[in-house]
Amino acid sequence: MGFAFDMYGKRSPEFIGGFLAAMDMLAVWKDGQRYVGVLEQPLKKAMQEVVNDLAEVPENFEDIIEKYF
Repeated sequence: MGFAFDMYGKRSPEFIGGFLAAMDMLAVWKDGQRYVGVLEQPLKKAMQEVVNDLAEVPENFEDIIEKYF
């Protein structure tokens, strides 16, 4: 489990959707790719990690993540 689980535990789909939207809003462009966080992790990878941490069924969020790309 990662930082998101440590901070929030398992959460509702609505919470996770909001979390992903916030990540999208805060992402920055660099060399043609979007990154998030001080470590500049690729946005898609970061979103997948958050979903794996927070969702009971991470597979339910694959379509939502793809909408951002």
